[in-house]
Amino acid sequence: MVLIADSSPLIALATCDALYLLDLIYEEVKIPLEVYKEVTQENKKYSLELEEYLKDKIVILNDNYGVILDFSLEIGEIKSMMLYNKLHADYLLIDDKRARKIAELNNIKTIGTLGVLYEAKEKKTIDFIRPFIIELYNSDIYISKSVCNYVLKLAGEELI
Repeated sequence: MVLIADSSPLIALATCDALYLLDLIYEEVKIPLEVYKEVTQENKKYSLELEEYLKDKIVILNDNYGVILDFSLEIGEIKSMMLYNKLHADYLLIDDKRARKIAELNNIKTIGTLGVLYEAKEKKTIDFIRPFIIELYNSDIYISKSVCNYVLKLAGEELI
């Protein structure tokens, strides 16, 4: 399976030390150059870790690849959707609610950070998702308690 990733979930997965799960779950992980530039800016948290992880996953795009655009989205979100279409990917890893709606209008299958953690548990790549979710919940990344508890309940784990 091919996964295209946007910046926010990459930062979230770096926050809870779970980037490695992407390579264990998906055959290929790719990102547009714009996402790489966004997450590896010198002032960004986890930029060095993300630079190392993403260095061989970059794709440069020169066309729009049939995406219905919404210019209120960030360039990384737009380019990620374009890359999804270009590579005929299986999933777009994206957390932004508005961007997910636009992706779905474009018949793009999406998954979020918590979905990746849940999938890792389902595939028995990890035994528990709660430690990762607690780390995210206690970080500076916004994630609602109700969404965390929904995923924890699905996974059969203790709520927060």
